Amino acid sequence: MADFRDLLDDLIARVRGTDIAEIEVRKQGFRISLRRRRPSSGNPGHSGDDDSVAGADPTDGEPDPGEVDIRSPLNGIFYAASSPDEAPFVKVGDEIALGQVVGLVEAMKVFNEIVAEVAGTVSAILLAEGAEVAKGGPVLRVRLAQRD
Repeated sequence: MADFRDLLDDLIARVRGTDIAEIEVRKQGFRISLRRRRPSSGNPGHSGDDDSVAGADPTDGEPDPGEVDIRSPLNGIFYAASSPDEAPFVKVGDEIALGQVVGLVEAMKVFNEIVAEVAGTVSAILLAEGAEVAKGGPVLRVRLAQRD
């Protein structure tokens, strides 16, 4: 087990300070997978790379009247786009429809869609790209569409 710990410590030291975002090593029947979280610019709803992903701090309480949070269907890692080179599914100010895909959550190497359970306007993205999210955790906040 000491060899495993030494290998892990060595990998962390080598990856620290590089641009490597993810690495997986298999050795002696063990598999080590390291994934770096994207640094935040101080705003928990902002990845620092994309001005379209911005929003309120999810710890700031309940949504305002007329707003609801769209929540993650399971534990995993949140992704705002289908790939790093693609535009996010939604941005603050976008109109969304019931059943529209608004993000992805990766769990056990499987990407699952986060689907809007309401129609309205996105008022806040509550998670940074690559952030961990718990089942039922808020992902984005929506101002409900006005009914005529």
